[in-house]
Amino acid sequence: NLFILSVSFSPPQRPALGLSLTQRPFAPLLSLLPSVMKSLWSLTVLVALLSSCALAHICLLYPEQRGGADISEPGSPSCFIPSAPCGKKPAEAPKVTLYAGTTFNVLLQQNLNHYNPGWPGFIDVAWAVGTNQTEDNQFTVVAQIPDYWPHLQASQTNFSIPISVPNFSCPHCTLRVRYHPNKPEEPIFHNCADVEIVYSNAPQQGGKIIAAARNGPRNQAYTTQGLVSIDQSTGSLLPLPSSPSLLVRSSSPSLSSSSSSPASSLTQGLTGSYGGRMYYVGGTDKESLSNRAPSTLFGLDPTTGTVVSAVSIQAPPSLRQWTSLTATPTLASAFIVTGIFPVNGDYVFQPFFLFLNGSTSPAAPASLVQDTFVNVFWADFSPCANQFYLLSGDENSLETLDVMLFVFDLGQNKTTQVMVDNSKYTVTTLQVVGCQLYSVSPGLLNQTAQWSVVTISPSGAVAPVFSLGAPGFYTHYYGGGVYGQIPSSSSPAFYHIFQRANDNSFQLGLISLSSSSFYPTDLNLQLNSFVSLSAVTYIQ
Repeated sequence: NLFILSVSFSPPQRPALGLSLTQRPFAPLLSLLPSVMKSLWSLTVLVALLSSCALAHICLLYPEQRGGADISEPGSPSCFIPSAPCGKKPAEAPKVTLYAGTTFNVLLQQNLNHYNPGWPGFIDVAWAVGTNQTEDNQFTVVAQIPDYWPHLQASQTNFSIPISVPNFSCPHCTLRVRYHPNKPEEPIFHNCADVEIVYSNAPQQGGKIIAAARNGPRNQAYTTQGLVSIDQSTGSLLPLPSSPSLLVRSSSPSLSSSSSSPASSLTQGLTGSYGGRMYYVGGTDKESLSNRAPSTLFGLDPTTGTVVSAVSIQAPPSLRQWTSLTATPTLASAFIVTGIFPVNGDYVFQPFFLFLNGSTSPAAPASLVQDTFVNVFWADFSPCANQFYLLSGDENSLETLDVMLFVFDLGQNKTTQVMVDNSKYTVTTLQVVGCQLYSVSPGLLNQTAQWSVVTISPSGAVAPVFSLGAPGFYTHYYGGGVYGQIPSSSSPAFYHIFQRANDNSFQLGLISLSSSSFYPTDLNLQLNSFVSLSAVTYIQ
C-alpha cells in the first residue's frame, strides 16, 4: 500500500485530514511549488492517504466501547484503535451488567476488512478484572473467530459472539475486542468496554427445557435436526445423545419438495410434556410433505432423547390436521389435541382427548365455522376452570394481527369464541397460571416494541401487568413461546424467548408472576445465532 500510494498519488474516495483532494494528478501542482514546499506537500498528501486507508477496523457496540462508537461509514476513526489494550482511553462507569456463569452475546463491527489470503487473521473477545491493564497479555481470551474474506474492504460486518461470563462477581471489569489481521503493514486493532459482573438472583425452576435445534436460517421449510436441552442458568445448549433425527416443518413445502429421509416430522405446536417425558405428535416425512395429518404419538426420555414409545393415533373421520398438543395433568387423558376439519371450503376446530395408547375421544363441541381465523397460534388448558383455550389469528389482518379466543368448556360441554382486544396489545401465545390466562405482548406492530406481561379474560379483554425490558431493546419477534407449564404451587412463572434488537440474538426469559420480575439469559446459539430453535418445551 505504501509503495503504490507514494508512486501514483492516487487520491482516496473521501477527503482525509481536512484536505480537499481532487481527481487531477498532483504533478502539475507540485511543479509550481518551491522545492521545500513540494516536499512538505507530498508528505502531507502521503500521510493523508495512508491515514484514510488505515482508519479502520473494529468497534465494540454492545456493551458500548469507551468513548462511544460511530459506525456511520467504513473507516470510522472510533474503530481505529491500534494501541493495546484499550487505545489509552480512560475507563468509564460500567454500562452493562453481566451475570456470572451465564452466556452473553457481544456485538461488534469489523468496520473495515483486512483479510490476508495467505495467512488469515482473527477477532477475539477477552476480559480482565479492573481497569488498569497496560498489555494484551493481562486479558483472558474467551472467544475467537477467524477472519473472513468479503473481497470488499469497505464492508461493515457485524458479529454477535457468545461468550461465557466468568463465574464470579466483579464491580468493574474490562471487556476487550481485538482484530488481528496478520498483515505486516497493519497494526492490531482494539476497543474496550466497562462492565460489572453480578450473580443472578433468578429463582431455580427445576425441570428441563428441550428444543429442536438446527443449523441455518429459520425460514427453511424442511430441515433435519436433533434435540437439545437448554441450560436455564447459563443459556448453553447440550445435544441429547440419543436424539432421533427430526424433520422439522416450519413453513409450507415447495411443490417440488421430495425427501427420502427416514426422519419423523416434528411440527411446531404439537409438543408437550407428561409424566416427566416429552411427547410430540409426528409422522413420516411423506405424511408431512403431502400435508397429511401426522399419525404417531412419540414419547422421549428428556435426558437422553431416546424414543421410549411410539403409538398410532386413532384419527377421527375427515380430519385435515392436528394442532396444539396440550397436557391435561388433572384429567384421565394425557393430552388435549385440536383437530381441524374442513367444512365446505372453511374449517372448524374441535378438541379431542388423546390418551397414551393413541385412542381419542371428543372433549367438547366443535367451534363455529371459520373462514379467516385459521392461523392457530397457541393453546392451553386450565385445570381450575376445566376449560381449554385456543388462540387463532386472522390470516387477512396482516398488520393489526386480529386474534380470536376459542373457549371450550369441558364441564358444561359448550364452546364459545370472542375477539381479543388488540387495540393496545397484540398477542400470539397463552399461558394458564393458576386460574388466570396470561400472555406477553410487544404492543402494536407499527410501534416501537415494548414487551409487557398481560392478562386475557374469557371475554377477550387485555390488561397490562408489568413491563419486560426497555422500549426498543427487543424486536417484535412473535415466535418465542415455550410450551408446557411450570407448576404454580410455589412460584408462579413461565418462560418466553425474546430477540434482542441490536444483533438479533436471543434470550430465554423467566417471567416471575409472584414478584413481577423478569430474568433474561442470553442463549448460546453460536456465532450470529446460527443455530435455530423450535418446539421449545418445558418438562417438569
